[in-house]
Amino acid sequence: MEGTVSYALIRDESGLLLERTLIRPWGQIIHSVLLSDRAAFDRWCEADDVRFSHPLLFSELRRRCSVELESAGVSQP
Repeated sequence: MEGTVSYALIRDESGLLLERTLIRPWGQIIHSVLLSDRAAFDRWCEADDVRFSHPLLFSELRRRCSVELESAGVSQP
């Protein structure tokens, strides 16, 4: 996957909003998902191709999301 990628995490009473922005020479793609539980987060991680092109960033994202989900008391599957 070419381009620059960034993530934003926003926690609220509904869960954890994860927003991914991919900037490419021709424009940007923004993908948002509301994670209501750990299973949804795990499914999203398995589907995100960024894990191959930016493995260190993706690893840090997984760690931060796990911490946020745990501290928010988001239910486990």
